[in-house]
Amino acid sequence: MLQLFVEYGKLAQDQETAFQVLMFLVRDWPYPYQHAYGAVGGEQLLAKRLEINASHTEDMRDLRKSIYTFFNAVKGFLMPHPGFSVSEEKFDGRLFSIRDEFKKSLLDLVPSIFGPENLTPKNINGQPVKCCDLFYYFKTYMNIFNSNELPEPVTIMKATSEAALMAAEREACDMYSRVMEGSCGARQPSVSANQLRSSHAHALDCARKAFDARKKMGPQKEIDDCFARIINDLESRLASYEALNDAKFKSAIANANKAYEDTVQEVCGDAVLCLHPTDLEVLHLKAVTNGTECFDSLHNSSDDEERNAFLERLEGNIKDLRNKNEQNNLGFIMKAQEDYVMYIANSVDVGSFFSESLLNKKHSEAKQHALHSFRSHRNIDNDEPEDPYIEMLEKNIKEHHSKNTLINRNANRTAVQAAQHAYNNHVARMWSPEVYCLHPDDLCKVNQDAKNAALEDFMSNRIAGDDDDEDPDRKKLIEVRSFSPLQVITY
Repeated sequence: MLQLFVEYGKLAQDQETAFQVLMFLVRDWPYPYQHAYGAVGGEQLLAKRLEINASHTEDMRDLRKSIYTFFNAVKGFLMPHPGFSVSEEKFDGRLFSIRDEFKKSLLDLVPSIFGPENLTPKNINGQPVKCCDLFYYFKTYMNIFNSNELPEPVTIMKATSEAALMAAEREACDMYSRVMEGSCGARQPSVSANQLRSSHAHALDCARKAFDARKKMGPQKEIDDCFARIINDLESRLASYEALNDAKFKSAIANANKAYEDTVQEVCGDAVLCLHPTDLEVLHLKAVTNGTECFDSLHNSSDDEERNAFLERLEGNIKDLRNKNEQNNLGFIMKAQEDYVMYIANSVDVGSFFSESLLNKKHSEAKQHALHSFRSHRNIDNDEPEDPYIEMLEKNIKEHHSKNTLINRNANRTAVQAAQHAYNNHVARMWSPEVYCLHPDDLCKVNQDAKNAALEDFMSNRIAGDDDDEDPDRKKLIEVRSFSPLQVITY
């Protein structure tokens, strides 16, 4: 077996030793008085056994020379017999059954192999071997040694070459994956299509360098064919990264839109959008800023066409906001006008009318009620002197009040005429100048009674204010003198 590895070392050597450490571990050493147990005795014994003398054949001499040529270090260690109890059937592995000398030697042997200062990375072909690479080597060597025949050095060499290529291939693929995952992997923001292709090209270059940096064995054609397979495999992975990047980009757009909508919703709450135009512009600017920040945190590019197109669409949301805001403001204006009308209507019974002073007072109260109703629907209080929707509401209320004033005046005028007619009828029933003659005091009484009846009839359907005595319609009725041209007959 030693000869086999020496022959392999001859094939594998390339300006460096093929192997690292060779330890000759001798157990059950029976001559501790010649060479003591442990590393010192082992080194002494090894030096004697590897000496070259005239009695050795050429092969034996070559073997001894090659051992020191193909190994960085050659060591020896002598172990005592563990004790005869270990060979008995009832031995269960307990340490107290093992000889103290054996356990003492173990305390020297184990640290010499596994102590931190003695552990060195495994090298094959002059390069450190990673754990994942070591798996490939174990698997390869198990396959060639899994028989009753000792393999040829060439077979081991070929197997090592294949394992080295597999390790180089894995290193190149891992390098590609690390570069791509670091720039546009699942945990990274989406990027532009150009940036993705640039990252792919950079990752391929890193994979090529990683492959070239690994020392490889075997014919150059096999190495070139292996690298061609690697490139084909890595080129095919671009499609999956493109699909992943597209999904992340769509997710970035969805999240940015949600950030925009959440900003608007934060102001509106459960209510509908209703703002002063200035507040709407400020809200839109804040929503665009939040949406842009969200998008940029999920998309790693600042000048690609897709980003610019998305931001343009985000800016365009102001049109929809303005339309919604205008519709809602107009809707609440109509509701406020209805509140104004209902407030006036609830202040008077059917068929009744106001004095003009009271109508103006009720108008002022109803107007404030309507304005308060409208402002209560605003998402943000605004005290700016100019508000087109408030101005529209006030204009509509003013027009409505003008109509009410005209209607009320006509109602007052009709009521005055009716009261005057009632006055005349009352006097006519009590006195006729062609038939009766009355004492002047009685005539005055008839006039006063008729006037009071007319006033009572007039006021029965009229709602007066606190200053009703100054009302022109009432004064007009009080001053009625239908019989002023009559001559009083005296005796």
